[in-house]
Amino acid sequence: MPLADTLNRKPGDILKSDDWNVIIKEIDRKINRDGADTLKGPLTIAEALKVNSSVTISGNLSVTNVLEIGDPPFAGNTAGNRDWMQKGIKINWDSDSLFIGLKNEGTNRKDAVIAWGNDPQDDLRFVNVLSGGDVQGKELMRIKPSGNVGIGTNPVASLDIASASRTGTHPTAVKGLYITGDFNADNDGVEFRHSNGTQGIGFGFNTIYAAGSNPNQDLQLKPKGTGEVKVAGNLSVTGLVSFGSQVRQMLNLWSTNYGIGVQGWTQYFRSDANFAWYKGGSHNGAELNPGGGTSLMTLDANGKLSVSGNLSVTNVLEIGDPPFGNREWMQKGIKINWDSDSLFIGLKNEGTNRKDAVIAWGDDPQDDLRFVNVLAGGEVQGKELMRIKPSGNVGIGISTPNDKLDVAGSLRILTGSNPIRFTSSWSCFPDAVTNQAEISNDTGAYQTLMIVGNKSANLGRRVSIWDRLEVNGALTYWSMAQVSSRKLKKNILDISAEEAVQSLAQLNPVKYNLKADKDNNLHLGFIAEDVPDLVASRDRKTISPNHIVAVLTKVLKEQQNTILELAEKVKALESQTQKF
Repeated sequence: MPLADTLNRKPGDILKSDDWNVIIKEIDRKINRDGADTLKGPLTIAEALKVNSSVTISGNLSVTNVLEIGDPPFAGNTAGNRDWMQKGIKINWDSDSLFIGLKNEGTNRKDAVIAWGNDPQDDLRFVNVLSGGDVQGKELMRIKPSGNVGIGTNPVASLDIASASRTGTHPTAVKGLYITGDFNADNDGVEFRHSNGTQGIGFGFNTIYAAGSNPNQDLQLKPKGTGEVKVAGNLSVTGLVSFGSQVRQMLNLWSTNYGIGVQGWTQYFRSDANFAWYKGGSHNGAELNPGGGTSLMTLDANGKLSVSGNLSVTNVLEIGDPPFGNREWMQKGIKINWDSDSLFIGLKNEGTNRKDAVIAWGDDPQDDLRFVNVLAGGEVQGKELMRIKPSGNVGIGISTPNDKLDVAGSLRILTGSNPIRFTSSWSCFPDAVTNQAEISNDTGAYQTLMIVGNKSANLGRRVSIWDRLEVNGALTYWSMAQVSSRKLKKNILDISAEEAVQSLAQLNPVKYNLKADKDNNLHLGFIAEDVPDLVASRDRKTISPNHIVAVLTKVLKEQQNTILELAEKVKALESQTQKF
């Protein structure tokens, strides 16, 4: 009975045994495919389908779960099989397999998956089998079970790219990215560019270079956050080094404590300790060691500057705080400032070929110029030798001079010729040689102001006063002689007896007290304004004793002559009387 008649039975029709045999035979035939039947219409296979020979499908093939090709797979989660391989194509050969399909990762999460391998040697390879090409094909890319991806090579890194066949020695393992090729030094390397192609960065075989179509392009190395760009070896720069226009410390030579930077209108050099300038030599790690060279200059941690040679300053060498005691003419010299005080030692321009040496100081009337000796082992503050006050008073051995020159101690002048010594106690200075003199304000043995002359005239110590000597107190002397040589005088005339008698008659002796005499001693003498013209001084303020002596001498001589004449007369009268 034909199979069609059997299959065309209606519900309720009687199914005979022959009908059943026909159906069983047809099923067996279709399953075993003993014949070369052609199936028309869709074929749905609910369970596994095993095909031991070739199958040609001219239309579409729809597989509900897995289309498995090749040897039977391992069961369960073993070898190249996993339970989640439920939708896709699975190709098996021996113990190896390839699965291309979807993996269920949850609702609306069926991720595309390519899974392969059975052991660590199994790779996923992308091979081009171009017509007329290599029999084995040309491998373009390979993915290792470790996750390494190789393009043009068997990868030794996570991503390994070989744009040309490798020669020489290469590492067996690299972390991350490894790229090789026949690169040039500064072009034709590995490049990363903007999508518009204008800018980018390239890596040559020993160069990082700017790439892109722009003719001029900067190349930047930029760290993140507070990170740094570090160069472990030597850095050689054949062009300019530019640090931009941002104020900051540009170079850190050893941490941030040693560097070079720019701040507002200032370029600075920073050191945590010393600065040094060496000539020649080589590096030595010891502090301030020139390494066999010459130390030209050092600036230590305390701010002390040491220069081994000459220091040349064109205008002013300024030391200390910003100045206050400044003048515009202080253009050549040394200026030292501390707080508001200053000291200038230099030259002042007073005109053509007139650059006068100047020491200028002070900020207020209390500022002095002091000369201090700091002898080794001496006083901590030093020994002050001389001081000049803003008033112009100069003190030697005294800090508060009250006069233009105030000396505490002995003073000697004219040492190179005829020395005069000023002392506070008689020192017998004139007695040593003939050309020395001394003025001593003695308060010891003699208790007086002593003016002692020299002995150069071989007349003993002598003091001469060539002009008028005024004594406003008592004058005490051991002997006195008035110069009276005829050689020193002119217009010499005798005083007439009449002038002398008349002048003596006009002299009026008085007693009086001097206003300046605090002891109010009684004095005898004359009033200069009242004496006769013959004995008066021009200003009628003084009286010369010699004038009085001359008048008295003339009067006495006249009186003596008169007495002699009277004596002769008396003698004559006595002779006449005896005759009677």
